[in-house]
Amino acid sequence: MQTSGECTHRAQNFTTSYLRIATPAGRSSLCRLLKISLNHFLNIRQIIMKKLAILFILLTASANSQVHLGAKAGANLTKINGSTFKEKFELGYQLGGFIYADLSESIGIQTEVLFNQTNTSVEDRYSEVINNAFRGNKTLNYISVPLLVRLNNEGLVTFTAGPQLSFLADSGKSLTENGKKLFKKTDFSVLAGAELNLHPFIIYARYCWGFSDVSDFGSKASSRQIQLGAALRVF
Repeated sequence: MQTSGECTHRAQNFTTSYLRIATPAGRSSLCRLLKISLNHFLNIRQIIMKKLAILFILLTASANSQVHLGAKAGANLTKINGSTFKEKFELGYQLGGFIYADLSESIGIQTEVLFNQTNTSVEDRYSEVINNAFRGNKTLNYISVPLLVRLNNEGLVTFTAGPQLSFLADSGKSLTENGKKLFKKTDFSVLAGAELNLHPFIIYARYCWGFSDVSDFGSKASSRQIQLGAALRVF
């Protein structure tokens, strides 16, 4: 049960708050607070509506499309353009899985997760300078995730194109323990290619243009890669 002193104290606080609001400065502060709260509410509502719209589009696309899953493996011919590196294609390999959805008879969307090995060599004039860290030849292992548009989706020949983001997973520790300090952790590229569909087998060829500077030493360097391989569509 509240005492008379507590009641008086609450009444004084209420009166003080009311007088503050009643002043022009108080009314201005209250209006600003209400405006900020309203804008915050509208922003939250806009975000929720966008999320619901994206979810509706994805659900609609999934309901009207057929999803396919498979595995793939192939060879990489990679070169790194830059004065520090020998500009020649060197052999590596890739393997991983893919999944794609038919949005229509002619268009589809495909994504993949690939283990991508890149080999390169440093120019002779740099070998002695960084021999302890590089030893001339270098193996870079990336996890690559492309997001591709498929054209002529279920035809004999399908064309694919889209961006790819690669993450440096291992930099050949058998050659150097500090390779990750010599190369940047990510590589953004764009690739385009074609597939020959011999269901359930697929033969593919792609060319990949790297747009990121992948080197953390010497001059700026970007990658170019030719991919050749085969895939098996499970369903």
